[in-house]
Amino acid sequence: MKYKEDTEKGCFRNVSIIRFRRKRNIALLWFVLVFILSLLQQIYASVSLFFIIPVVLIAVPSYYLRPLPLGISFSELLLGVVWCALLVLPFILIKFFVMEGTFHYSNHSINILLQLLLNAFAEELFFRGYLQESLGNRPSTVVIVSVLFALCHSGRFLVSGDIMALLTFFPSLIMGWLYHKTSNVLPGTIFHFTANMTL
Repeated sequence: MKYKEDTEKGCFRNVSIIRFRRKRNIALLWFVLVFILSLLQQIYASVSLFFIIPVVLIAVPSYYLRPLPLGISFSELLLGVVWCALLVLPFILIKFFVMEGTFHYSNHSINILLQLLLNAFAEELFFRGYLQESLGNRPSTVVIVSVLFALCHSGRFLVSGDIMALLTFFPSLIMGWLYHKTSNVLPGTIFHFTANMTL
């Protein structure tokens, strides 16, 4: 009897491992497509790809994830805001007062909405909600996904030598940690959007 129970548990464990590997492999294939599209868009400044990429970033998780990892929670919303205050605000102050920099974004509401939906939300949904979740949503996965996130921004470095494109690895760690703690893309989206709009 014990042998039969152990055998059944072993079979269920093997099926679970196979499902995880299949899910991981599919997610990595989607990442490769997004990576190629991102490089092409950044190298050739393709306007059509600028709109196609967010569609892919939203459509893929929407197809594979039920339900989407997005919820409205005051505590998780506050978590995103607190991390913005801790990490983004000091950079804003240094840039504005010490470096006497300016902020290069349009304040038109349509541009702000596009930045929120097509950039911050779409990237968080794909990289954190789908990719990080598909790879196991562990602390080590946060680092792996952050490397992949920086790779998708590397086209700007290849074209213009913009080192900031590679440094997206570091805020990605914060966004990944926020998702790891909450299993919700909302806090990371708030952090991502604020950083994009101000840095």
